[in-house]
Amino acid sequence: MPDLKALKKRVSENRELVRALRRHSSQSADFEFQNLAVASRHGLMGPWAAATASGKTMLRSVQARWARMLNLTIDIRNALDAQHIPHVILKGVVSASAWTVSAMRPQSDVDVLVAPGDVTRAGQSLVDAHLCEPLEASTAMHARFPVIHFPQAFVEVHGKMSDDFEVMDTARLLSNRVTVEVEGESFPALALAPRMAHLLLHAATHACYRYLWLVDLAEHFKFLSERDWKEVVSLARAWNTEHALWWALVRTEQVTGMSAPAKVVRSVRPSRQRRLLIEGLAEWAEADEPHGPVQKAFRLALQKRGRIPIAVMQAIRRLVTR
Repeated sequence: MPDLKALKKRVSENRELVRALRRHSSQSADFEFQNLAVASRHGLMGPWAAATASGKTMLRSVQARWARMLNLTIDIRNALDAQHIPHVILKGVVSASAWTVSAMRPQSDVDVLVAPGDVTRAGQSLVDAHLCEPLEASTAMHARFPVIHFPQAFVEVHGKMSDDFEVMDTARLLSNRVTVEVEGESFPALALAPRMAHLLLHAATHACYRYLWLVDLAEHFKFLSERDWKEVVSLARAWNTEHALWWALVRTEQVTGMSAPAKVVRSVRPSRQRRLLIEGLAEWAEADEPHGPVQKAFRLALQKRGRIPIAVMQAIRRLVTR
């Protein structure tokens, strides 16, 4: 059972942060928010932090880590290219390419997507290049490798993009990859529409518990054409992620003020009953610990196909109405 007192405290802190974000972008010097710990928890940093000594320290730390993560991503790209392993970088420096100042986007690890049959070979190529320690853990979605001489940093080599949804077309996604420029370097990335579909899915299935991911989405909105949005919706339907897409779009607007076209949001809107369930759980899931019980219930609520057992729905309602 989650700690309801701690959940309520984090919900209150998140609401305060959202009010600040609606006034000014976290990348703006005009952004005002005193609770650096909460901003940091959400991966938000900017020039405004330099107003205090502790903020300056955090800002320098974020920028120093960004430089190390950028260099690590370059080395990973080079190691995989040397072995002729098709791949794309997920999130990380690719998402940062859309930010006003790339170095303001914190990053904790590097995610790489390869064909399912290349996961083992890709991981071994990183070990052989003396970038990573041997395999630490693996799931049906990815293999995790600790980075050598970089505490608390990992490379996750993905053979698929989701545990819960039907994102099956990895080969096609890799064959249509593009390059993005960051700090004078080129990185392989998903094409714009699949990248957006993945960012939306990732934010929603992680309950948007880091507003950093919503800033990523808001920054990408400005690049999408009507044709791109149509492809995003088409991919969401093929992947069974319409509910996740809808919630990520709604929450991005609520937090950042940036909105997707209204007809896109309408086209993936769930039934009224499902909307009430998702909305009722959302704030609590954001405040829950990663992979905590409320987040797990929220992921279940995002599933489009299949019915949620009545007993589960009743338990969820009891939790969120306490």
